[in-house]
Amino acid sequence: MRILNVMFNKGVGGVEQVFSDTTHLFLSWGWSTYTLTHVDAQSNAPLANMPLQPSASLTLRPNVLLPLLSTWKLRRFARKHAIDLVLIHNGKYANFVCRALKHLPRVGYAHGTAPKNLHGCDHIITLTDTMKAQFLAQNFPKSSLTTLPHALDCTLYSLPSSRLFFPDGKVRLGYLGRIERAKGIDTLIQAVSKLKSDNLDISLILAGSGRPAYLHKVKQSIHTQGLTHVVAWEGWIGDKKDFFSKIDILILPSHSESFGLVILEAFAHGVPVIASDTDGPMSIITPNHDGFIFPRAEENSLAATVNALIHDPHKLDACARNAFDTLHTRYDTSNSQKTLRALLEKILRKKQERKPLESL
Repeated sequence: MRILNVMFNKGVGGVEQVFSDTTHLFLSWGWSTYTLTHVDAQSNAPLANMPLQPSASLTLRPNVLLPLLSTWKLRRFARKHAIDLVLIHNGKYANFVCRALKHLPRVGYAHGTAPKNLHGCDHIITLTDTMKAQFLAQNFPKSSLTTLPHALDCTLYSLPSSRLFFPDGKVRLGYLGRIERAKGIDTLIQAVSKLKSDNLDISLILAGSGRPAYLHKVKQSIHTQGLTHVVAWEGWIGDKKDFFSKIDILILPSHSESFGLVILEAFAHGVPVIASDTDGPMSIITPNHDGFIFPRAEENSLAATVNALIHDPHKLDACARNAFDTLHTRYDTSNSQKTLRALLEKILRKKQERKPLESL
């Protein structure tokens, strides 16, 4: 298999992590693996450390005014390396890739993109059944859709025999992800402000990156609400084990969340999760069993949920253990990787079987 892995996102987050993970995975299978990314993508630096073949990576700045130039570069690259199949991680340039490489089988990885962005794909991988239903509502054939949630390699993680929550009486909250409006950062800051006003010894670690203008706005809000000494900024982090060791509860307050890979990462590190009632978290978490759910944009409800758990650390411990079991049962890569490989090989095989008929 000679596969082209495509992602045009420029930032860092869950989509970029999956792009990196699938690149590693294809290489581990012995597939000839090639990548196409935005010229300004932060994911380009890690690619340089992967055992890719020379000239196996192409970077483009898709030009709306000069689409023919970008199309020519991409087609030349695909011909040079005799690409068999294209995997496209969602984004506004997905249809550009589909048009440029319409002679190749194209698989869209719908991390949360609008269905219209993947109309040019032969097959779509959705993360949840809810997401699949959204594509069906847009008249995508059922046979072209496969639900395959994100997963982790569970062999890399072990749950501590015991964990002390709220050491020294301090409530340690954490957020890991993009710092942007859609992620509900405003709800989180307001909830922390309310908890602090209740005289709780509380801290919040914000780990992630975002646009400078929005980061400035969040920092102003933190200062205005007197939380400067409560909130710590860590930027985008590489050592997630260290991050999770410094918090008691992960908060995912998104106004919109298609999946939430960070939830699985928290499960793996024995950290309980409180998430908003958006599609992704609701597909992963069984409320009050392996996590906790609050109504999106309801800072009072989020604060009340945290407050209740502070007085019931045994519930947190039980939740962490249940979450670890959920991860092993439903989100282990040992199952998902087999499914992904079988799917991609089947799609390529069907395309190859059609070629003789198309030439008649």
